[in-house]
Amino acid sequence: MKTQIMLFILACSMAVADRGYSQDTLSTDYPFLRNVRVAVNVSKRNADTMFFYSYALFNDTSSRGSIQEFDLDISRPANSLLLDTVGLRFKGTFSEWEFRRSFSERGTLIVPVSTPSLPPFWLGLFGNDLTISIGNDTIFVEPGQTVEGLLLMSKGLPGIRRFLVRPEFNIFEFFPSLEDTAATMTQVQMDSIRNAVNFSGLTIGPTAPPANFIPLAFLDTLLSYTRQSAELGWLGKERDDDCDEDEQPDDGLILNIEQRLTKAKRELMREDSVKARRELEKLVKKVERIWKRSQEEANRGRKGPMTSEAYALLKYNTEYLIERLPEKKGK
Repeated sequence: MKTQIMLFILACSMAVADRGYSQDTLSTDYPFLRNVRVAVNVSKRNADTMFFYSYALFNDTSSRGSIQEFDLDISRPANSLLLDTVGLRFKGTFSEWEFRRSFSERGTLIVPVSTPSLPPFWLGLFGNDLTISIGNDTIFVEPGQTVEGLLLMSKGLPGIRRFLVRPEFNIFEFFPSLEDTAATMTQVQMDSIRNAVNFSGLTIGPTAPPANFIPLAFLDTLLSYTRQSAELGWLGKERDDDCDEDEQPDDGLILNIEQRLTKAKRELMREDSVKARRELEKLVKKVERIWKRSQEEANRGRKGPMTSEAYALLKYNTEYLIERLPEKKGK
């Protein structure tokens, strides 16, 4: 009977819901996750261009459920580089064995990642939906609690990625038994409930750069990252107090970054890669100054002008572009 129940639940998860449920229309007894905050710090190992993504999950006190699983999109973008797996490390032999088995099936569809370090009882595995799924079945993150140290490593550049956080969900408590002939809940309704209790959003994760690298197109990507960072609250809209000599404080941080990228783009269009590199090098130094000040503000209990997410996007992607620009004009 237990096998039949698990097959039934599997069928529910594959069904396409014909009726949606929101948290407002469902009983508050279900383990809804609300206002989960995902923070990530990205660092780079220069020797082999390996990036490390360290995630922390903060379960808000308004949640009614406990965090059990964190799923991060690692799908490989169309027309992007095929990244290798050299240098990836794993927590435990089972994780490495599972990686090797799954990667042979999904290698061209995902950006290679591994989990070299995780908190006790947490395990990282590939999901069928082109995600890396990090979860545990023992100690859950209760409302008001935090879990840190969910570490990924990858050669993938920082990009904006979708995430999904799932709660601990006791199907035997919330869903009717197959033997209950009086039950009125359908399979698609159960599936809709399972979706409604999750929490989703955007964070930073590894992505693959274009296979056919075009500097002007990549500059447009950097401009897009700047604007999305502003929309997501990763860049402050206040006065810019970290100006270079050709910038105006009252223009604000976001506009000054955009103008620096626009200047670099203008030089590339003139086929002057030397001047374009100078503009981009100024941007990297500016981002580093702003990030340092933001950390100092955080130590004082105040929010700084830049989050770790914006820092990772702008610093590492700008450096990637600089490394691929011709060192001589017109080359």
